[in-house]
Amino acid sequence: MISGDAPTSDCTPTLSSVSKDTLLYLPGRIVPAVMAFVTTVVLTKRVLSAEDFGRYDLTMRLVLFLMVATVVWVTMVLLRFYPRYAPKGEGGAGGDPAAFNAVVALLRWIGIGVGLVGIVLVWAFGPEKFFGSYRSLLGMAAIVFVGNSLMELGLAMARARGKPRSYSVAATFNALFRLPVGILILWFSATGVAGFLCGFGLVPIIVAILLMRRDLMQPVSFRLTSEQNAFLRECLLYGMPVLATLILNFFLGNTDRYLLKYFRGDAAVGAYAAASGLLEQPMGMVFQTLMVAVFPAIAALYETKGREATENLLRQLTRQFLLFCLPLCVMLSVLSRPVMFALTKEDYRDVYVAAPWLVTASFTYGLSYYASFGLHLSKKTGVLLAITLISIAVNLAVNMLTIPRYGYVGCGMARLTANAVLTGLVALAAHRHLRWSFPWASLVRIGLASAVAGGTTFLLQRRLPPNLLTLVMLGCVFGTLCATVSLITREFRLQDLLSLLPRRGKTP
Repeated sequence: MISGDAPTSDCTPTLSSVSKDTLLYLPGRIVPAVMAFVTTVVLTKRVLSAEDFGRYDLTMRLVLFLMVATVVWVTMVLLRFYPRYAPKGEGGAGGDPAAFNAVVALLRWIGIGVGLVGIVLVWAFGPEKFFGSYRSLLGMAAIVFVGNSLMELGLAMARARGKPRSYSVAATFNALFRLPVGILILWFSATGVAGFLCGFGLVPIIVAILLMRRDLMQPVSFRLTSEQNAFLRECLLYGMPVLATLILNFFLGNTDRYLLKYFRGDAAVGAYAAASGLLEQPMGMVFQTLMVAVFPAIAALYETKGREATENLLRQLTRQFLLFCLPLCVMLSVLSRPVMFALTKEDYRDVYVAAPWLVTASFTYGLSYYASFGLHLSKKTGVLLAITLISIAVNLAVNMLTIPRYGYVGCGMARLTANAVLTGLVALAAHRHLRWSFPWASLVRIGLASAVAGGTTFLLQRRLPPNLLTLVMLGCVFGTLCATVSLITREFRLQDLLSLLPRRGKTP
């Protein structure tokens, strides 16, 4: 384990403590997000055509699907149950860590093995219509899968143990080095997309070894003790509905890419992926950064203090989400045209018309995380699975109706509709287990600030050329106006920001 951490969850979680933990996680989230943004700009502006970028994106989507199907659900199990087995001095209930470590190690290696088998099956039997154009990249996809799976499990363990510095160092190292390593391999080996993918697999493997060297040495045994078997059964009862839900969520967020490939080819997928990387993913980065500290804190508070305290914290955290994400949603929607024109080549630009739909869909999906806490904490993941099935049915139906006629915009319309259904149904189902008191007054005030800033920025961008200088200037205008109105309405106060800074003689 990377050194330099002090446990951050040795007291009752509060909005202030969660926010401070989020700040500690921030480097590990911002740097990867910036580098992902830079990667998209470099590839779409200088290196790859829209068709080649589409092949790269579809290969990475396959890797993501296999990770979701084999190891991401294990990270959810890890985060949910670690507080029960952690020492009391680290915010846990003081259970037996040996049982926890043995079961997690077993699930880790089984998941990675199943994922590799899945890649072989896709290579051998995958339909030509969906996999033919990037079948030759599947060998590199296996390396990317192993590296990223190990790294994600290591990052989840760092989160569970309250080690934000380890998380940030590992995530930052991976983000900073995988792009240059990939580009160097691409240039010197002349292997095209395959060489670039190689760098995206080798660097995470190195990071995982540094981050998880203690966990990777954990012996794996299929002969578990009675206590370990009991815990494994509980993990499976909790985790299998989570796994099914995660797989359905993958299709909820990625079906449009495969339908685009079916109807319009790899180039359409590449253009759509570029818009997602430059406009939708910044939204995802923000709410996922908030979530890295939120979920462990909510789980720990629920285990140690009960429902009422958890509901109070959840309301405050929802307001925090709105404060950061609603203005960002409006800004990215308004600036979609200058972003695509300034940062991509001509064959990527037309997709900007779908950006407001995609960004709003991402914002709505972020809200669904907060709405679903009651189902996760009460272990009603089967209900979450059923709701996700309904949402994906809506997504497929709207996509099939709209993509042939509206193209990229149809994809955005389908995703927003499905995510709205998901969030609404999850909120209704989870309410009886954990009351989600939505901060409507904050929504109105934050919405007012976003509307004023967005309207002004929209009028300006229509009169200015879409270049990098314009983009920077408009972003500054939006941020200044939004902050000013928020201060006037007292939705945001400078004291809130100052309270997060370490006081003299104390560390966060």
